[in-house]
Amino acid sequence: MSEKVTIASEYIGDFVEWLGLKTYHEYGGKEKDKPWAKMSQREQAEARQWVSIVGLAISKGFILAKHQPELAGALIQFMDTLHPGLANKLLNDMLAEYKPFLYLKSSEGGGRPPGTPR
Repeated sequence: MSEKVTIASEYIGDFVEWLGLKTYHEYGGKEKDKPWAKMSQREQAEARQWVSIVGLAISKGFILAKHQPELAGALIQFMDTLHPGLANKLLNDMLAEYKPFLYLKSSEGGGRPPGTPR
């Protein structure tokens, strides 16, 4: 039987930022593969902007789902109509990111994961 991965509520803010940073490194501009310490101030500002945009989008989704929980199921059904299995894939991808996030979080004594912009 597989273990159900759940995100700890005390980490949600940092994890949303982590997802934003991972999104930047996956889809960002030409400097997306540069380590944080080697980025120029302009490049760091661009990465922060990505983190902010992704974080805001995820936060809006959480707020809307809390206000109208039935929308979560409706969106999953809509997504699966367009691309069968997409909702499960997205969930599994996010939960797969949680393990390295927790590892880095614990290796820093509960601090922020390295490379997370502020």
